[in-house]
Amino acid sequence: AVEKALLFLDKDELPPHWDRDLLFGLDDSSGNSDSDAGFDSDSSDDEPREEKDHFVAQLYKFMDDRGTPINKGPTIGSRDVDLYKLFKASELCHN
Repeated sequence: AVEKALLFLDKDELPPHWDRDLLFGLDDSSGNSDSDAGFDSDSSDDEPREEKDHFVAQLYKFMDDRGTPINKGPTIGSRDVDLYKLFKASELCHN
């Protein structure tokens, strides 16, 4: 995993089975053209807003309960990462 992360940082290269557009919200299927590349777009029609909010709240609570709170949301290349989309994309890879 570390090697793949370093490869991404060095060459902006993702593993072949990962969908860059899905992970980073770059597809225009949502019709939202005014976001900055759609990384943390809260207006996505792909998933219910309540489900996304519940997932993120559970994640932050879990991390806080185990003593490793998320103080700042994750970023890639100074752009926010949508944790819910990342979770859903990883779920697809394991099915």
